[in-house]
Amino acid sequence: MLSQAKYIVISICMVLLIIFLGFFMVENDATDVKKNDAIYELVSAKEDSGGWSYKIFYRRQLLIKQEYIPAVRGKQLFSSKKDAEKVGKLVIDKLKSNRSPTITIVDLQNYRVKFEE
Repeated sequence: MLSQAKYIVISICMVLLIIFLGFFMVENDATDVKKNDAIYELVSAKEDSGGWSYKIFYRRQLLIKQEYIPAVRGKQLFSSKKDAEKVGKLVIDKLKSNRSPTITIVDLQNYRVKFEE
């Protein structure tokens, strides 16, 4: 049988080990979140025709190249850098939350993106 002193020492070591492992796991989760934020990059560009487009990179690899406003008829360019970036950020938010990155007319209206109907 273990003496009472050995039992106390072993118990304290177990508690410290559990606390250490818990801290390590929380630290790794926080690092992963920071990495997740950094793996998407949005780049907007002025097109020769005068409109705007955007590209989304995932881990520095081109994932989406959106030259025209999605969900609208015809090939309409974004009228401003701000509009292109609003839609690009929405797409990234959807990707991060594991949703389809599809953009709808309602999305465009909610974000007040200018387009011809």
